[in-house]
Amino acid sequence: MKKFIFFFGLVSAACLFAASDIDKCIYCGSTSYGQCNKSPYKVHEHIGDSGHCVYCGSSSYGQCLKSPTKNHKHGHGDDKCVYCGSKSYGQCNKSPAKAHMK
Repeated sequence: MKKFIFFFGLVSAACLFAASDIDKCIYCGSTSYGQCNKSPYKVHEHIGDSGHCVYCGSSSYGQCLKSPTKNHKHGHGDDKCVYCGSKSYGQCNKSPAKAHMK
């Protein structure tokens, strides 16, 4: 039982460490969202995952006030469009390029 608890603790710590690396601004390393003097767009941009916006951390799609394009942009993964969440190809009204980007 002690081995299991120790192993669970190690796995939990590794997950927290991995999540914290993903949840930092790629320009300055901050964990916050909003203004970033080191970013070309002057906003923090996180690596993120397919479930969260890289500019604000929201799990939704659509309008994002912190994004330079004014639309949420999620991290890559799960073969989904980063601007709308669709798994299809072709046109995307939320993408600046007007095409799904995965």
